[in-house]
Amino acid sequence: MMDTAILKRGIIQAFNPANWTATVQMLPSQGNYLIGVPVAKHLLAASINPGDSCAVLFFDELNPADAIIVATYSVPPAAPVPPVTSLAGGASGAALTGDLQLVPGPSGNVTISESGQQIVIDASGGGGSAPLVSTNTSTVTITDTAIHTIETLTFTLAGSVTALIVGTLSFQYSIAGGGLHVVFVLDGATIGPQAPISFNDWLVKQTAETELFTAAFYQTISAGSHTLTLQVVEAVAAGTASIYWSQLAMKW
Repeated sequence: MMDTAILKRGIIQAFNPANWTATVQMLPSQGNYLIGVPVAKHLLAASINPGDSCAVLFFDELNPADAIIVATYSVPPAAPVPPVTSLAGGASGAALTGDLQLVPGPSGNVTISESGQQIVIDASGGGGSAPLVSTNTSTVTITDTAIHTIETLTFTLAGSVTALIVGTLSFQYSIAGGGLHVVFVLDGATIGPQAPISFNDWLVKQTAETELFTAAFYQTISAGSHTLTLQVVEAVAAGTASIYWSQLAMKW
């Protein structure tokens, strides 16, 4: 003899999004509660609220563990909350609330999960700018106090942006206690490092070891075509500075 599935009405008491189950008060009984009832995965987390009515499908009426919540509704009826499918529109766009989890995805994609619902943002199509990076792996030797351009970035902006600028140098000095002035120049004008000092003195304490230094700051850059350079000038003590690797990067 085959078991007959039965559909019964209940009231949601609590919802656990971690394992997608709910506690249900079965009607018409006032004291019959089922804990850990599976919830159908087509339901949205926003539509599973304490106090909402629900339809519970029993595959075996004598086995409460063999049941599933297949529908929820409110009294009086209310329109369902649609899933978020787009974050377009900036500050006026859709907002995500509740606990969010970043999930690694394919290159260029970020997946955000909120109570079981997923929204995929493609960072390559307007979700953000890829960083501009210029890297020089060749050795540059400085033996004078003239200005030397180590790295250059050329770019064009459609509108004004506030960019994060990062410069990195790895170098040795011929004498201990020597150093360099490191300067960021935008279209011929020095823009950083900024306060509290306009130039960054990087000291080399040992001559036999290569030292790595990084400077970073934010800068507002107007629309149009620009040239950003990372420049180095010998300072503090005359000597020979050998730069083995350098990098200039910008992200907005």
